[in-house]
Amino acid sequence: MRFMMKRVRTATFVDAAITIVLALCFLLIPVEIASTLAIISGILLLCSAVSDAFRYFSGGDYAIYLRGTLYSAIIKAVLAIFLFTHTDTVVNLIGSIFSIIVILNGIGSLQEAMELRRIRLSGWFIHCLLSILIIFGGIVLLLTPFGGISTMLAITGWLLLLDGVSELVLAFRLKNISNQLAQTAEEIHRAISQSIMYQ
Repeated sequence: MRFMMKRVRTATFVDAAITIVLALCFLLIPVEIASTLAIISGILLLCSAVSDAFRYFSGGDYAIYLRGTLYSAIIKAVLAIFLFTHTDTVVNLIGSIFSIIVILNGIGSLQEAMELRRIRLSGWFIHCLLSILIIFGGIVLLLTPFGGISTMLAITGWLLLLDGVSELVLAFRLKNISNQLAQTAEEIHRAISQSIMYQ
């Protein structure tokens, strides 16, 4: 159990880091070199897809609860390939493509929040609210035409940054949960050993 938690936590850390780097690319790379942004985004999306797939396959018995992560990995991989193969035409679509990514990440975060609720961990409600905010922002970004591509990229960057920070907080929470589980297991083992010795 502890090994599985460690693998899921590591994948969550990696996914959070990738999302934050992607957000910073959207916020810092000028629109004039958007084709470079498309290539960088494709690479990061592919890394995120691999991380999501790793998280799903590391889930062991809990993989059934992570099936949204597998779907997200497949969609991210397809979008990454699209970004690689259509870099010239994708510049005008990059905001819409990443609106879909923001929505997918928000749905994944919402699923994680529901899992936190299911196992009765505090803080699930805040994670749930952030997930809903990310999903709503992604939908608004997808359906609302903005003044220009630079505005759309900036909003996408801020939504991705919010998602990445939310994932980072979740990863730290998973580390604390893993440590608590290990401590509880050690206490149970010690109590059982002592009761056997006194019999």
